[in-house]
Amino acid sequence: FLIKKIKFLFSPNELIFEPEYYFIKGKIRVFKIMLMNLKLILPFAFLGMLLNLKNLRKTLLLYLVFLTLAFSIILFFVQAKFRVMLLPFLMIFTASGAFEFWETIRKKKFLRFGFLFLMFSLFFILLNRTQGDKSAVKNTQTNLAEFRYRFAKAIAYEKDLDYQSALLE
Repeated sequence: FLIKKIKFLFSPNELIFEPEYYFIKGKIRVFKIMLMNLKLILPFAFLGMLLNLKNLRKTLLLYLVFLTLAFSIILFFVQAKFRVMLLPFLMIFTASGAFEFWETIRKKKFLRFGFLFLMFSLFFILLNRTQGDKSAVKNTQTNLAEFRYRFAKAIAYEKDLDYQSALLE
């Protein structure tokens, strides 16, 4: 059970429980370009964590806060939305990993860049492996969102005493 929660915490996919989200995400342009999951952030964050181990004395507090928060989320929370507390720390490590990528390219250290690219690729593959059938998860999310949306509309019709429309929903 604990291993499953750890996998869930560091999963790049974000399950969104807002009923309207699945209906409007294709219609709002900013949603098309925004990163609505952690697919790129997590690999860079883990790369940054690995690279910052050489400066452990300077970054020890950052690691301790991150590990304490992650541990408390794993123990006490079930839903992935509570991992939002980890995002500021993940972004610090992500910036560190991305900056190191940029610096190796700028300084033309191609051997180091190859190593960093290999590590990033490894983290990307490990963290973005799909567990089960993705289409089944998407269908379940869409069906649940549609149900919640229609149910909310039916309740609104009922409050307006429009029982016929409520029954049609």
